Amino acid sequence: MQQDYVIIREYCLWSHIEPEFVSSLTDMGLLEPLQIGEESCLTISQARELQIYSHLYYDLSVNLEGIDVIRHLLNRLEGKK
Repeated sequence: MQQDYVIIREYCLWSHIEPEFVSSLTDMGLLEPLQIGEESCLTISQARELQIYSHLYYDLSVNLEGIDVIRHLLNRLEGKK
């Protein structure tokens, strides 16, 4: 089964988010980028999560710790750990 990936650098350019934001999310354990060749990439499902996180951060002014709390609560509602 083939997995589709999104190149983080291109995603940041396309969606007008700062690469440092992605790095911060990675440092907090909210994203787990993969290294494919020379590029850092996200799976499609992680790119969807990044879209949600960037909306919370840029549009709603939720800080990184708030994003982590929201993610944790949503995972508990969905029955994930």
